[in-house]
Amino acid sequence: MHPKIDSEKTPTPITQNKKSTSLKPKPTGKRKVKPRIGDDGQPEAVTAVMDHAPVHPVYVFTNGLFRPIQNGSRQSGTHVDGKYISGQSTVHCHWDSEEALDITDQSVLFYLCQLGATKKRTMTIDMKAWDAVNAENKPTASKDTRKAAKLMQLAGSGRYFPLVAITTTAAEIAKGIGLSSTGSNSKTVLNSLERLSKTKMTRTVCNPTDPSTNGMGLTTVICMVAQANRKIAIALNAELSARCTNHKGVVWINMEEQRALESKPAKRLHAWLSAWACQYNKKAIGMEMLPRHIYGPLKGTASAIHSRLDTARAAVREIAALPGWHFSVNIKSDQLKVRKPLFVGTDTDAAFTVVASATTEKKSL
Repeated sequence: MHPKIDSEKTPTPITQNKKSTSLKPKPTGKRKVKPRIGDDGQPEAVTAVMDHAPVHPVYVFTNGLFRPIQNGSRQSGTHVDGKYISGQSTVHCHWDSEEALDITDQSVLFYLCQLGATKKRTMTIDMKAWDAVNAENKPTASKDTRKAAKLMQLAGSGRYFPLVAITTTAAEIAKGIGLSSTGSNSKTVLNSLERLSKTKMTRTVCNPTDPSTNGMGLTTVICMVAQANRKIAIALNAELSARCTNHKGVVWINMEEQRALESKPAKRLHAWLSAWACQYNKKAIGMEMLPRHIYGPLKGTASAIHSRLDTARAAVREIAALPGWHFSVNIKSDQLKVRKPLFVGTDTDAAFTVVASATTEKKSL
């Protein structure tokens, strides 16, 4: 709290000289949090380390983009639609991948976003006019910029947005998503990176108030280039890059919680609840709605749908065991009330900043 200045206590004539009281500067990236009082009348637990990934909401809210898959279902591919609002525009997105994207792919992408928000680890690629040529019809942009544009298959609307790039290794990513640094796990990560780099996204911009901004664009989710010493240079597409540098409207995914969850349905539901739930008020949702946020649109026989509902219930129990999450179920209506942990975000050095973040005590259904 800032100390009061004397002039705030007693009005002083403007002509009278008075010594000013120096204000103690606030610590950057930190603020005190008054713990909530839980249902048991005790202060709720407080976590002090921020281990979060800032992710664009469209990559969390789009049902079916990432889903648990069984043996043989990867060949079904991923073909889903989502949308988000940007200013006065609605941006419709469509993803196409020959191989279905699973929960490991989701975890890898989240960790890349976490790295992309760590200032010491990133560089920004200015894509402005990357396809421009001079009077001699020769490219004016750098070779690296043009290579990134080619790998990301940039075209149309959004092709000039800046991209965030990082350098990492498969072993580092494996560790970041909770896997041991073994050769087989590194190969699993490389396979995920390959799928993400081949997943195409079409964006269609619709602005009824300014049709001149409308258009269609093409990009992949990421692009990557192998380097020496097993390092990989990776660039995130425009939407993901924007949320790594500007956290307005971002979904903060708690990577510590993601690593603590064992089942893939729980990891997927946790991501969706992190975007949907409120940290202050309890929100209600029917239990029957949860499977679509794990698997995408419900298809199959009645027994298959019932099985997925059972899986969703098990995922809820797993998430409820995490400190800070509050769940309660109305047995008659089968309505689930959810509140996520109290979280204090910061824009300084992003995802690895130490802050004071309050969470609730561990509860179970």
